[in-house]
Amino acid sequence: MGITQTTAFIDLDAIRHNFGEVRRSIRDNVAIMAIVKADAYGHGARGVCRELVACGVDWFGVARLSEAVELRRFGIVKPILILGYTAPALARTLGEEKLTQTVFNEDYARALSEAAVAAGVRIDCHIKLDTGMTRLGFYGGTPAETADRVAGILSLPGLRFIGIFTHFSVADETDSDSVAFTCRQGDCFAQTVEELKRRGFSFQLVHACNSAGTLGLPQYHFDMVRPGIILYGYAPDGARCARFRPAMELKTVVESVKTVGPGAAVSYGRTFVADREMRVAALAAGYADGIHRGLSGKSYVWINGELAPMIGTICMDQMMVDVTGLPVQMGDEATIFGGDSPIGADSVAGLCGTISYECVCAVTRRVPRVYLHEEGR
Repeated sequence: MGITQTTAFIDLDAIRHNFGEVRRSIRDNVAIMAIVKADAYGHGARGVCRELVACGVDWFGVARLSEAVELRRFGIVKPILILGYTAPALARTLGEEKLTQTVFNEDYARALSEAAVAAGVRIDCHIKLDTGMTRLGFYGGTPAETADRVAGILSLPGLRFIGIFTHFSVADETDSDSVAFTCRQGDCFAQTVEELKRRGFSFQLVHACNSAGTLGLPQYHFDMVRPGIILYGYAPDGARCARFRPAMELKTVVESVKTVGPGAAVSYGRTFVADREMRVAALAAGYADGIHRGLSGKSYVWINGELAPMIGTICMDQMMVDVTGLPVQMGDEATIFGGDSPIGADSVAGLCGTISYECVCAVTRRVPRVYLHEEGR
């Protein structure tokens, strides 16, 4: 029996393959923190994390406390770093769930320390340095000044500082200016860590590299790397990379097929008007499933081995495609991107001016995830 609604098929063999490619890109003594925020980039954290545990992952990285707690409820016992803000009032949860929290400035460190002491817990933490992203992180004019700021909070009660990291902002760019900027970030980070060592402070884990850095900046691998999008099969610069296998295939089902004559307007706004007799199929997927409305009239679906163009405006729950001359009927399956189709999330992203990250993360929770291994296809 085929699918009965829009469904995301997740190829766990591809996840395993991609993890292996990461492992082959780094030294044996470098740990791997798999970034699984946003429900594992839309792939479903439960199934993906279990596969990564089986692969030998060392850490997981998430953005929010709720994501970390969800992993614990799934039975994940590996260390988890929360990359973003957690309200100090939730210090007890951090301690009881044995979660590691990012600390990114003095005020936050002191507030979290006070809350941890009041709750009677000790929280493991990683320091984040801002070396050029201008987002979260300790920032000083020089590595020595940044080290002074960090050193001032490392003895706070209730907190144990076991790691330090930064984040590259243009590691996926290859022009000379971007490469130079990334190297300045990496060198600034390394110098700050060295300044802290001179002050008597060291860390179990020093890390900097995202997906792009993991692939192209071995000099900054330090103790651990943090691959994200490459685990799901896409290159961070949006280009196709033969080394990695996209793990998600997003499929939907044909709800109806009708023949219309010249002058028939399709969907909201009458943005498409038939200029001839056509067969129009309505598919059971729309922007409430995560299909970017900006794809209206631009992309295709892969149906019965043929490309069918989207026509008209994508609706909340449906989209229409031109299947004139194609053997398509109600109940047939159509691939929106991924799988054996020629349509990738990266190419879809390009059509609506975004990145593959957004296309896979956008697939909503009403779309079931079906996990596949080779033997289960």
